[in-house]
Amino acid sequence: MRERRLLAQEITVLLINTCIGSGLITLPNILAKTAGSDGLWALCGTLIICAFAVVMFVTLIRKFPNDSMTKFIPKLLGKPLGFICNSLIALYFLHVTTVAIRSFGDIVNVVMLRRTPLEVVMGSMLLSCSILARNGIQPIARTCQIIAFLLLPFILIAPLLLPVFEFGEFLPLLHSSRESFLNAMMMSIFSISGFEIVLFLGPTLKEKNKLLPASLIGLFIVGLFTVTIVAMTFGTLTVNQVARLNYPLIEMIKYVPVPLLLLERIELIFFAIWISCAYSTIVILLNINAQHVSEMFNINRCKHFVLPIALLAFFLGRIPSNTLEVSKYVGYSNIMWIVLVFGFIPLLHLIVKIKEPKSKNNKNKKQKKKLIAKSKQK
Repeated sequence: MRERRLLAQEITVLLINTCIGSGLITLPNILAKTAGSDGLWALCGTLIICAFAVVMFVTLIRKFPNDSMTKFIPKLLGKPLGFICNSLIALYFLHVTTVAIRSFGDIVNVVMLRRTPLEVVMGSMLLSCSILARNGIQPIARTCQIIAFLLLPFILIAPLLLPVFEFGEFLPLLHSSRESFLNAMMMSIFSISGFEIVLFLGPTLKEKNKLLPASLIGLFIVGLFTVTIVAMTFGTLTVNQVARLNYPLIEMIKYVPVPLLLLERIELIFFAIWISCAYSTIVILLNINAQHVSEMFNINRCKHFVLPIALLAFFLGRIPSNTLEVSKYVGYSNIMWIVLVFGFIPLLHLIVKIKEPKSKNNKNKKQKKKLIAKSKQK
């Protein structure tokens, strides 16, 4: 049975769920520590870079409308070099999945399950994610549509925080040094990255011409959501407090006034929503990586690779001994993303431009040969 192709709105939802994940809860702390109140503007700069990256991704995909990145890399670079590059991309997705699951386990251990072993938290999450990831991208897209609506409470609490919101926390503007500003931009990449999955979802889209608008809409929603969260955190708490707290988002939610004390420990409700966001991120990463590996070896079904990738992510996630080592792994992910966006993708664009005239000449030659053959027959 042929699988249904994805709609444009499903691409948007998948991008939102990929980018808003386990890194969201630590993003305000990272920005406050590296750039102070200018961390908000550093985040805006990172979003502009992401928009540029999305445009590069989509323009490259349009050259190969029926092929994913896994398929057209060997066509451009040759099979041996293409296989090596595809293997490195698979390792990149494995690394990102490992960092995401380890970050999730650390946060859950600190906030909720302090006596539960880290391996139990990571293993149970990966097992539940693998079940959905094995079923294909269409069920994942439908699940993500439900999870996306759970993000609304984070936006709806913004008016409730206005009485304790301090606009002076954002002054003076752009007072940080250039190095700290650029460092904040780089450190925020992991928290909002994930748009590279467009390179693998392009062929599954029903209407190819809607890929760029759907991707940019997803980026706009992610940007609006993350900027709102960071601004709310900076304004409700002081920037100095945000820099000292590992998970300031949880502390900020405690300031939300609950009418008539209807709900106790309201921060746990928002924490549960964050868990669902982290779940959808890991599911998508597992599925995309499994799909990538299966296409590398020309295997029709990708579900056979989901559990092996999840097991690798589990064992690799146990390697860091503390949160400082995890932050180093996050830094490695950011460097890999920069190399992919500003190194590998522009290289592929250059190779496509070089090969385009040759392909056009070959087509013209074939057309001339056909015309000559037809004239001879007549």
